Amino acid sequence: MSASTLPHEEKKLQLSRMAGLGYGLVYGLAFGLSVWGYDTRVLAHSQAELAWARMAFIAGVAGGVGSAAGLAGHLLVERARGLASPAGRTSGRRFPGAVFILCPLLAVPPGLIGDEIINRSLRTGQQTVHRAISIGSAESPDHGGVAPYHDQLSAGYTLHLVDYDLETQGRETIDVAFDSGLVMRCQVAGYGLAGCPPISPKFEVWMDALVQEGLRGGQGTELDPQAGHVSADEHTLSWLASQREHISDRYEISRDTQRGGWVIMSAHFDTGYVVTCYFHGASPVILDRCSGNQTG
Repeated sequence: MSASTLPHEEKKLQLSRMAGLGYGLVYGLAFGLSVWGYDTRVLAHSQAELAWARMAFIAGVAGGVGSAAGLAGHLLVERARGLASPAGRTSGRRFPGAVFILCPLLAVPPGLIGDEIINRSLRTGQQTVHRAISIGSAESPDHGGVAPYHDQLSAGYTLHLVDYDLETQGRETIDVAFDSGLVMRCQVAGYGLAGCPPISPKFEVWMDALVQEGLRGGQGTELDPQAGHVSADEHTLSWLASQREHISDRYEISRDTQRGGWVIMSAHFDTGYVVTCYFHGASPVILDRCSGNQTG
């Protein structure tokens, strides 16, 4: 190969890499948007938790994986290398623009199939709850028992998918956390809403029972009335009993946050000590663990 042909070969190689990168990037983004784009739009409209954040993450992953796969695409690379002109110049008009048309055509059909298989059943319940909340907020005929709590509803809320029955693929537990502080736990079966009773007062009762367990030595008697609704293992009860020197009978309970099916509750004592407990699940609610921290 003569020295005069080297720039031409280098430009062809550069064009090949750009074509492979562009193909992979467009394919990855088109596939990711086909699988999760509509799902994200529907969930964001339903005020589901972290809908857009999830889509941004998926788009980044899909684009990155697609780009890496595109760079390894032998056939497209070989095709692109032949697009350099005999004079060693590349023409922007001859760049494989068809890639940006063909890639979505190849990516969208499997993406839509993936959306139907993976996402549709998971978003249906949240759509159902969103419609019920919207109707209940408008004081229309009651849907799922929402209307009786109309005065406690607020315009802003977040949906949390707490539990999904993989066996039936139709039964879901979804929490609606209103900006007002009220949390309702909705049971969805298929396309029907069985009810949305308030759950936030129950978490306060359960957290209070745990504090009382700690004050009384962890004998389990305070949780007896909650049997079948919340479950705590002996290790956690023993830990609560070991905190008696830090806690007192003067305290305030607060709901710190919720992420999906995880609810974090805290008891703030006048001693400056804070006990934080982590709950998850629906039937029954499971107390995963508790921890303590001296704040003052």
